[in-house]
Amino acid sequence: MQKISFGVALVVSLLVLGCQENTTNPVSGNTPAPSALTRPNGDYSGTLKLAQVVTVQKENGTEGAADYYSIDGTIQYDVASTPGDMIQLDLNTQASVGSLVNGNTGSISASTTEYLFLADDGAVNYEKTYIVENIDRALELHVVLKVTRDNAVIDNVWLRDVGALGRARR
Repeated sequence: MQKISFGVALVVSLLVLGCQENTTNPVSGNTPAPSALTRPNGDYSGTLKLAQVVTVQKENGTEGAADYYSIDGTIQYDVASTPGDMIQLDLNTQASVGSLVNGNTGSISASTTEYLFLADDGAVNYEKTYIVENIDRALELHVVLKVTRDNAVIDNVWLRDVGALGRARR
C-alpha cells in the first residue's frame, strides 16, 4: 500500500511540476508590443520657462512699431497616457507680461486639462491662448507647445492685441 501511495504521489507531483513549466509559451519568446502611449517610465511632467521679448500683433495681423513686451513665467505640465491615440495634458501657467515702452504690466494665471490626439509620428502641436489680465489693453498670449510621448517644448510664443473684441470679453 505504501508503494502505491508513493507512486501516486510521485505521478501527481510530476504532473503538477510539468504543467507549471508549460504555463508560458517558450516558442514565441516575444512579449506583447506596448500600446502607442505606453512608455517604460510611465507618464511625465516638467516645467517650461517663458522668457521672451515679443512684439504685439494687431487685430489685422500686423506688428506694431516699437510695441515690445516682455513675458516672464512658467508653464508646469503633466502628460498622462489615455486609451487609444490620446494623451491628457494638464497645464498650470503663471506669467507676467510687461510693456517695455510704457511699463504697464499684466498677468496670466490659468490651469487647464486638455485631451489631445497624437499624430502618426507620435507628436502634436497644441496652441494655448491666454487672456492677459490687469493691463491697459486687450492682449492674448498664444503659446504653441510641441508634445510627444516623452517630451514637451515651447515651439512659438506671441502676443495679439484683440482690440474692442477682447475688451468686450473681459
